[in-house]
Amino acid sequence: DFVVSKIRETHWIGLHDLETEGQWMWVNNQPLKETGVTFWYSAPEGPNEPDNWKEENPSGENCAALGNRNGNMHKWFDASCRTIKKCICEK
Repeated sequence: DFVVSKIRETHWIGLHDLETEGQWMWVNNQPLKETGVTFWYSAPEGPNEPDNWKEENPSGENCAALGNRNGNMHKWFDASCRTIKKCICEK
């Protein structure tokens, strides 16, 4: 909640599935599934995240961001890794 209260735009969170589609890894090479924590955005009308949308980039969306969708800043979204965003780092 602290981080969300300080940001007003989407930020990279250090999570990707660049090597194998659907196998999300943190930048320290820890698989997401090992952490047991996910905050992917889920919409009642769909589609849910991660959706690997290829409209903007044919290679898909392989990086995760904490973002703003319909005013929701508490959820993760996959996005093209080529998109310029600020990042969130853990000390």
